[in-house]
Amino acid sequence: MDDSSSRSFVGRSVELGRLRRAAEAAAAGSPTVVLVSGPAGIGKTTLVEEFTAALGDTFTVLSLAGSAHERDTPVAAAARLLARTHRGREDSARSGTGPGPSVLEVGTETLEALDALQGSRPVLVHLDDAQDIDLSSLQAFGFALLRLHGDRVLFVIGTDHPARTAADMSLKSAGARLERVELQGFTVSEARSYVTGRLGQAPSESRTQTLVEWSEGNPLYLEAVLGALPGGLPDRLTIRMPPPLSDVVGEWARTFSPAGRRILDMLAVLDAPASVPLLSL
Repeated sequence: MDDSSSRSFVGRSVELGRLRRAAEAAAAGSPTVVLVSGPAGIGKTTLVEEFTAALGDTFTVLSLAGSAHERDTPVAAAARLLARTHRGREDSARSGTGPGPSVLEVGTETLEALDALQGSRPVLVHLDDAQDIDLSSLQAFGFALLRLHGDRVLFVIGTDHPARTAADMSLKSAGARLERVELQGFTVSEARSYVTGRLGQAPSESRTQTLVEWSEGNPLYLEAVLGALPGGLPDRLTIRMPPPLSDVVGEWARTFSPAGRRILDMLAVLDAPASVPLLSL
């Protein structure tokens, strides 16, 4: 886990404004879906967390992050979400030897849960890493969205693959209003603010420009290069020829303990998610 929560939020004023307006619409009884997209590391989760924090207690917030480990398990994600509104629901959804609940059943249950929750205040459902949510859950959420009319519900969905997620959830035919927010990389000014907050010193405009060109303004890549350069930025000649990302990752990996390096080596060979028992063999 990174320590990004301790750093000041940078930029994204336009995107935050669009999310605020979507929240106002949902609170007024116009159910809304905001699809937040962009490449991995661009800051989708950070943006929504900043927006959610600003809402305070004006919304009931349900957050769910997709997991690659559950992607092939039907309704696994929906069961986790519903477990937060009905105690024991997650266990009941997965128990038994017969077939699990259908998309229709889970979608209906989701709709009922949203109906009950919005009685006291509007509801925000944040689906993070939706590309890793199992298809049945996405279909169940889409089933519920199709039947929202006059409800005080806002869905904010972060995904690396917006077209696929929208198709899986049938968002184009949903009853809720659909908006799209596509995140781009930091501008030079935003990247300079980010680096200043990260290192406690302001880089020159030219060095920041080089960083942005190399990283395309992606905060994840900026963090990677800054993490590989303890003590500050390199001199101008070095930063004009930054190392390839593989070298940066290699430098980062060398900070691990020997046991941690062995696990990284195993993951590199497997090239797939691995359970703790498997890694302990």
